[in-house]
Amino acid sequence: MIIKDDVLQRILPRVERPAQYAGGEYQATACDWQAADVKMCFAFPDTYEIGMSHLGLRLIYEAVNNHSPHLCERCFMPLDDMAAELQRHHLPLFSLESRHALTDFDVVGFTLQYELSYTNVLAMLELADIPLLAAKRGADQPLVIAGGPCAFNPEPIADFLDLVVVGEGEEVTLELLDLIAEAKRGRWDKTELLRRAAGLAGVYAPALYQPLYAADGRFAGLSPHPGVPQRIKKRVLADLDAAPFPERPLLPTIKPVHDRIMLELMRGCTHGCRFCQAGMIYRPLREKSAPTLMRQAASQVAASGYDEIALLSLSSADYSDIMPLMEDLLAAHGGCGVSLSLPSLRVDALSVGMAARTQEVRKSGLTLAPEAGSQRLRDIINKGVREEDIFAAAAAAFSQGYTSIKLYFMIGLPFERDEDILEIAALCRRVLQLAKEHKPAEVKKRVRISLSASSFVPKPHTPFQWLGQNSVAELRRKQQLLREAIKPLRAVSLHYHDAEASMLEAAFARGDRRLAAVLLEARQRGCHLDGWSEHFDLTAWREAFAAAGLSAAEYAERSFAEDEILPWQHLDCGIDATWLRRELHRAQAGELTPDCRGNACSACGVCGGADGWQCSYAKARPLAVPASRQSLPGSGDEPSRWRCRLAVTGTMAWLSHLDLRGSLEKALRRSGLPLAYSQGFNPHLLISWGPAHPVGLSSDSEYVDLTFAADPDHDWPDKLRAALPPGLALLETRPITLQERALMAAINQAQYELDFGQADAEILDQAIAVFLAAKSWPVMRRGSRGPKEVDIRPAVLDMRREQSRVCYEARWEESAAPRPAEMAGILLPGAAYQAWRRGMAIVERGIAREP
Repeated sequence: MIIKDDVLQRILPRVERPAQYAGGEYQATACDWQAADVKMCFAFPDTYEIGMSHLGLRLIYEAVNNHSPHLCERCFMPLDDMAAELQRHHLPLFSLESRHALTDFDVVGFTLQYELSYTNVLAMLELADIPLLAAKRGADQPLVIAGGPCAFNPEPIADFLDLVVVGEGEEVTLELLDLIAEAKRGRWDKTELLRRAAGLAGVYAPALYQPLYAADGRFAGLSPHPGVPQRIKKRVLADLDAAPFPERPLLPTIKPVHDRIMLELMRGCTHGCRFCQAGMIYRPLREKSAPTLMRQAASQVAASGYDEIALLSLSSADYSDIMPLMEDLLAAHGGCGVSLSLPSLRVDALSVGMAARTQEVRKSGLTLAPEAGSQRLRDIINKGVREEDIFAAAAAAFSQGYTSIKLYFMIGLPFERDEDILEIAALCRRVLQLAKEHKPAEVKKRVRISLSASSFVPKPHTPFQWLGQNSVAELRRKQQLLREAIKPLRAVSLHYHDAEASMLEAAFARGDRRLAAVLLEARQRGCHLDGWSEHFDLTAWREAFAAAGLSAAEYAERSFAEDEILPWQHLDCGIDATWLRRELHRAQAGELTPDCRGNACSACGVCGGADGWQCSYAKARPLAVPASRQSLPGSGDEPSRWRCRLAVTGTMAWLSHLDLRGSLEKALRRSGLPLAYSQGFNPHLLISWGPAHPVGLSSDSEYVDLTFAADPDHDWPDKLRAALPPGLALLETRPITLQERALMAAINQAQYELDFGQADAEILDQAIAVFLAAKSWPVMRRGSRGPKEVDIRPAVLDMRREQSRVCYEARWEESAAPRPAEMAGILLPGAAYQAWRRGMAIVERGIAREP
């Protein structure tokens, strides 16, 4: 089943941010549906703006579509309004690229990034009309597979999954799709396919492993079917330089959480923080070479128009060639308005210096993660950060002009005492004192500290996996203790996670297959988007656990004996369990384990085994004298301004004004035109827009003024046209003076058209007559201070019908102009329509002229 345009046209006007469901993104892959051997939908179990920030999705999308005979399309968790519309119209969840129903695909693949997304997986399967339980899905249904960090203990959700990819997915996903293609040709039954898939390294087929429980109810292991491995070893990508990477990235239509180039420096981490699952499961450490990173950065900058490159890894400052790489990137792209960011930093002055260097183009705040307040507790968790490192980092930050610092801590850590909590407040107090001592005199802004205190969740495959979580009552007590301790510090704002949500996260992180019953009960009670506080329903979760006869607190708080069989023990992340136990004992003794980088190997078991895994490092180069930064072009001595008329159609019509601006700005940067930038703290392109573009409006009359640093070449419109995304067209250009009045202030009239298709002409005529006869027509709008009533009738100058189209002209000066969606609702409530803006005008002294 394919969702057609006219069906979407009825649905999208009724939902918030409709562009996230419309597809058509710039550089989205358009594969031949009929030619593809296997069709896969990557179903991200969270919203579009979160999923499109995820590098893993992009890597799999690139690998399947450009390095195999298969295809990969995308789908995201819809928000409540869209889910309700799908159900109201009896429509299934569909992919963005071809709008095929998920049931048309051979494979639906989920990434399990965090435990509270599990109900989203079930909700998406429901909306797709795919049976939830794997045992109830026949050969005519898609295979449901999953990967991601939670795949290192998928047992709570295993009953809903056919296959689980353990480890890094780029290679094994292609191997799995090849196997499915063979199964289709050979007409294998599902059991045969699962059996053969279980023979692939890194693939787990839960149905072929029977869970066992002891008489006292404790998990006692898994009994595998004959011919399948006892343990499943994770997949590791040996050579990151040779791995598929999206050098022409797909650009989201709406602004995602992280709207930037994602440049992955390395995978893995050798610091050995004992609470950190990612630092364990992504070993061994592997670094990309600097030439590969420079090539990938250059291609992405040219193809995307982004103005930020994020240097991604678990600890980017540890990359062997980090400072020379940063200098090379800034030299290559800083003069074009592209900044760097380091999302993960060590807590030391050198890292702060790196951060300051990256922000010479564009400034932002600084984030540091001491994790624990006292030195005693930082040693227990093997953070490897001394108090003097924290203070040196803070002093360096303030000296370099930072006025905003985010500090991340955890509470409820193993072996924590109340004095460790109070030390967090003491540390914040000392950091504020350093701000007074080191802040430059010219920096007048008041220093602010954003303090985040998350609740510790014990995770599988870490030294703390055997330890239970603090109770909800204890976590709340510690939160209150910290709140009281920082109360005198007015410059510090405290943020912490909901204790009950953290308990659920721990329960599902450490749980077994019996929790599938809880997930079913929770979903039946409407649980979804549980990672969002406004959707989290604690009462429903309590009822779900009670109905299943299980206790979330018991799963979260219970400590395991060191010789006990763990629910995730059949999954091999490469780390020796003996080493994890030794690390737990060292934590109890408050002993540090040195970082392998630059020290002796800690013998965790990942390197040097039969798999041939080994930590690998990029070649480190000496740091040359930093080149002076080329400043961004300002308005120059002889700037020029041009007025452009644009057409907005197709998917672009569903963008908000801010998202439309973002799309045009990326296109302008891709074009390479000599545009002028503002000067100051955060430089931006000098662009002046006309009246805002309403969501869902097609238009052939959108106006924008561009300022060039100097006169552009005569063919500059062609260069811009070549860089514009589908649905955004440049129709006309003309030079204007620098003194020309701003479009937003000058334009005060527009012509609109609403096409209702096969609407009844008599009903339309009656509705028009009623509206024109009214002296006022109040509508409710949502303002920044809540709902407000506005009268739109005075702004409408005339209105007429032309067949199925209603044409009207509106002028806004003292009254609010009607939005097309409002007019459509007034004339034919609930009817499908297509809205157009057919022209805009500047009216002065009763005379109208085109902008």
